[in-house]
Amino acid sequence: MSTRPHRVISRIIVACVIAWVASCSDSPTGQDHGGGPPPRGLTVSDAVPGSNVAYVSLAPGSVPDGLTATIRSLDGGRPVTTAVTDGGFDPVAVPVQGGTAVLVTITQETGPTVRDTVVVPARQPPHIVRSAPGGGKTGTPLNSVLSVVFSEPVAGPIAAASVQLLRGTTAVAGTVRFRDVTQVTVEFVPAAPLDGNTDYRLTVPAGVADLEGDVLATPLSVPFTTGTGLEGPVAAVTVLPQATPIAVGSVLQLTVVASDAEGTVLTGRVASWSSDAPVIARVAETGVVSATTADTVGFATITAAVEGVSGTTSVLVEPRVAPVASVAVAPDTARVFVGNTTLLSAMTQDSAGTPLSYRLITWGTSDAAVATLAPLQGVTQGFVVATVTAGAPGVARITATSEGRVGSAIVKVTRPLVVTIQPSSASVLLGQTVQLTAFGSDSSGNLQALDGTVVSWASSDATVAHVDGMGRVTGLIAGTATITATYQGHVGTSAITVNSLRFASVSAGGEYACGLTTDSATYCWGSAYDGTVVAREDCGGYSCSRAPVAIPTTVTFASLTTGLRAACGLTADGAAYCWGKNDFGQVGDGTTNPTIIPVAVAGGLRFTSLSAGDFHTCGITASGAAYCWGVDEDGQLGAPAGLETCAPYGGSLPCSKLPVAVSGGLSFVSIAAGGSHTCGVTVARAAYCWGNNFYGQLGNGAAQSSLTPVAVAGGLAFEELGAGEYHTCGVTTTGAAYCWGTGALGDTMTTKSPTPLAVLGGYVFVTLSAGGYHTCAITSAGVGYCWGPNDWGKLGDGSTTGTLTPRPVAGGFTFATISGAQYHTCGLTVGGVAYCWGRNAEGELGDGTVTNSSNLPVKVAGQP
Repeated sequence: MSTRPHRVISRIIVACVIAWVASCSDSPTGQDHGGGPPPRGLTVSDAVPGSNVAYVSLAPGSVPDGLTATIRSLDGGRPVTTAVTDGGFDPVAVPVQGGTAVLVTITQETGPTVRDTVVVPARQPPHIVRSAPGGGKTGTPLNSVLSVVFSEPVAGPIAAASVQLLRGTTAVAGTVRFRDVTQVTVEFVPAAPLDGNTDYRLTVPAGVADLEGDVLATPLSVPFTTGTGLEGPVAAVTVLPQATPIAVGSVLQLTVVASDAEGTVLTGRVASWSSDAPVIARVAETGVVSATTADTVGFATITAAVEGVSGTTSVLVEPRVAPVASVAVAPDTARVFVGNTTLLSAMTQDSAGTPLSYRLITWGTSDAAVATLAPLQGVTQGFVVATVTAGAPGVARITATSEGRVGSAIVKVTRPLVVTIQPSSASVLLGQTVQLTAFGSDSSGNLQALDGTVVSWASSDATVAHVDGMGRVTGLIAGTATITATYQGHVGTSAITVNSLRFASVSAGGEYACGLTTDSATYCWGSAYDGTVVAREDCGGYSCSRAPVAIPTTVTFASLTTGLRAACGLTADGAAYCWGKNDFGQVGDGTTNPTIIPVAVAGGLRFTSLSAGDFHTCGITASGAAYCWGVDEDGQLGAPAGLETCAPYGGSLPCSKLPVAVSGGLSFVSIAAGGSHTCGVTVARAAYCWGNNFYGQLGNGAAQSSLTPVAVAGGLAFEELGAGEYHTCGVTTTGAAYCWGTGALGDTMTTKSPTPLAVLGGYVFVTLSAGGYHTCAITSAGVGYCWGPNDWGKLGDGSTTGTLTPRPVAGGFTFATISGAQYHTCGLTVGGVAYCWGRNAEGELGDGTVTNSSNLPVKVAGQP
């Protein structure tokens, strides 16, 4: 990630000292979010095999104003401080002796301190924290060294195919290497300078595994474009973190950031390190600082020199720690199949059995024919890991030695008798992938995953499903195929079904979208944070699905609606079901319990239409009666006072967890739930709105909010309404569009009006949708138009420039429906093909990627 070396040094020094002092206080150890909300990009890995260490990382952009982060285990482990750059930090190894949870405290430049307590998971695969360059980056220097940062150490030796650079479909020659012994960062060094003004793609397949053998759940595919220039010479060097205390016998990992005269952070530069007081603290060639003598404490200045330019940091050494009394190797016995690998870890301990950090450990084997070693030798945080490769059946004793103390483990090598594949059957969408893993078992029932490099994979029909050498299956056409894994003459199978989607409708929600297929199956994609989408993978620290995934329900829907944090479906006989966050009862089941499985809206009502807003939902019955449920802070439910209260975040707000009738006795044909207001069209085609009117979104010419429906001024006859965050728009029975409230209202000058204003352009619209802050509509010819702010490219016109008046969606598509959300938009063509555009940081576009955004429509994955 890039950094701000010249701006933040002094603030980081102060923040480090504050964090160090705070870490010694007796503050409570429960969950504590401090003055700011918890960062959503925070990730804690599972404990590294055989150790009491987990890796903590924060995705870039999570805390944009962050300066430093201090992490400590709630069981009393020593705190670790690191610098926050670009709103995140790379993985930091943290002792977690109790294996329970860690407390992360982030200081900000101007905002409140952010705190969060995160439970250490029992098991989870690694994910990618960041890459350099990032997705969609342009102007990348031609001599860049590319890098990928994982959430925890990955197994070595790293294969050449683990990180690839593609120009089109052609692999670019280069070298793959670990940046250092932590094995968290992998670099790709091109063999020659890249071509100028050219599109490239940095890829990492799913087969990369962590030290426990868990494979990367989500492969990386990062597009970027080169410029024409080269990285300049080093002009400044910054060493982070600054002013850090460590104990004698422990070490500190320093990071060097080199930049050129333009402030551009340089890649692939090697630093030489030195200490002005090596008797207090010496520094290794990797930037690892260790306190060297038991009787000497004090300050040492550490210098990093890159191409003749230097930067420094200060280290305070505290009193000594105990010497090594024993070495514990875990596991103490292991069974490994011939050709397979396993991991052993060694932990140094003092005389009381307390783990010691940063001790030199050397590995050995009693029989190299049976088991060979690829050890990580050197000083590390609390443990050292060795990869053991089984060569032939037999038994070998593996030793780990530190300061004259020896620990050992017995490795038994056998041959498997049975091979199976997990999962034994799976469904995959057209163009998408599923990861298979081959397992072997012997006569003792020993079951273990087989090394992908010694398994032969094949597909019974490669035109339907292709499988690569690491067991990753790609769906090519709809159909079925059997995948086989062969290992030393033993064969396992998995039945694969490739599905093709055809949508009947599509609806964009807060940071997700859902679609209803022609066979009435419900699929959703994007962020899984609110429970509207089934979590299938990781999107930069967030649970998500980058492509459509089926909602777990046996109920078939005839229509869908998606709100900010909840989605709802309506069956053919009018029964309503909802799922999602439900923090204010917007699911309507009488509770505030979140659910990923659609649950029936209570009350037994039968609806003809539904509309989900930010934190409330509304529906129309066959008799035209309107009902709403969820939060009622501004009167958006249209119900009389005296409702219950909901307090999901400490503050108490009026709400209803069950449908309540909208007052006024009006008969509606359609309804639209917005941010904090609701609008509807009566059988007489008159528009009424209720709820918050601070921004004029009720359209009655007043500024006061209303608990009951009020008529929209102007006497217009409407066919349909759309309610956004602070504005409302509608299409009249003649196809003219009008907007009111605050925002881009469709004319050239007005950004706030308490009464309807005609949208300019003379278009004849048949339908429209009000997103959070923008609006989209479709003409009678099927042309999509959008207007309003254009952050993330949500207008779909190929730019990120906003417009007050309608601008056509690019691509020449003929749309049947269109749906706007907060920062993205989706549309369905008359041919039944779904497209989305705008923000895609959490897979909202559903095209199988997590590009930052797209200002042009992209096809949702799984469609022919």
